[in-house]
Amino acid sequence: MLVPKCCALERAYNPSFIVASLRLDFGLSAEDIALATGAAPRTVLRWEMTGRAVKKYGELLVELKNTVLFLENYFTHRGVNQWLHARSRFLDDETPLEAFAEKRGKAVRQAMCEQVGEWDSYV
Repeated sequence: MLVPKCCALERAYNPSFIVASLRLDFGLSAEDIALATGAAPRTVLRWEMTGRAVKKYGELLVELKNTVLFLENYFTHRGVNQWLHARSRFLDDETPLEAFAEKRGKAVRQAMCEQVGEWDSYV
């Protein structure tokens, strides 16, 4: 699915545009998004095509979106992708995507804020 320029991640409001922006702009794969949300990769592709996601997955997808938007203030799109895949001492040597998979979104936010020194301003 092609995402028009007007549908950048910060303007994305439905799963279709969120997934498309994460994939096209930030280089995340369907497998990456599936890992972070606990869904199957085929399900992520279905969200991209239909724009619909079950509420529990939709909430996790928005949480991933918000994390990426925060990181975008400090890193390039490629840097955001690398940060999400890098093991972190703040996350017990797991990657942020793995921590998201374990429903540890707050720990991911704390880790990113520790690294950029703005924990208090995010929470």
